[in-house]
Amino acid sequence: MQIEYVTDTMIPEKSPHTGKHLIPTPQHSRARTALSGKLTFAAITCFIGGFVVLTFIRSLIPYEDTQRIESPFAAWEGIWEGEFATYDSSGEKIDEIHVRQIYKHLALEDEFHQKGVFTITDPKTGEQREELAANTADFDGTNLVCRVASDGGRALTVHTGRIEGEHIIWSRDIPGTIESFDEWIDGDTYFIEGTGTYGDRTTAEPLTFVGRYHRVIEDE
Repeated sequence: MQIEYVTDTMIPEKSPHTGKHLIPTPQHSRARTALSGKLTFAAITCFIGGFVVLTFIRSLIPYEDTQRIESPFAAWEGIWEGEFATYDSSGEKIDEIHVRQIYKHLALEDEFHQKGVFTITDPKTGEQREELAANTADFDGTNLVCRVASDGGRALTVHTGRIEGEHIIWSRDIPGTIESFDEWIDGDTYFIEGTGTYGDRTTAEPLTFVGRYHRVIEDE
């Protein structure tokens, strides 16, 4: 028995029954290439269109609302009132002031921002003074900075901060001053615990600070 091997050269170019091309012609190849190009262009157009629509929908979300959810200062929003005491190294209270703090969130496009107004009252004399604060942070929760202006804006105190869990640790280290404050919110209580050394670091007595403020709900 003779076996015939079929090769590509034995396949007819056209069907003997229908007359249709069985082997792609250059015209067929060009047609397929054109169709492929059109499908690729359509896919790219759909992708770009979808991206534009999603971007537009995202722009409709109120910016301030998303800020409030993510801001590291969100827990401090509102009005707080309480006592801030200073203790010497033996644990004796050497000073105490009454503090009322109001924090309000601001929506900025390039950073988290919170402003504060502090009203400080000396219970011994009844004398009051006001300080203005501005807390800022990058959107990723880094580069926390607290600036407090006092004495009618003639004095400025700057602390840098970091986040540790639910706490913010504020500190500054400049000639003549080393301070560190641990601040956190638990329910409706605002806690502050800190230490400070002023003057000659080798001989100055370290001080301890304790603040306990409670949230104030005012009738609208």
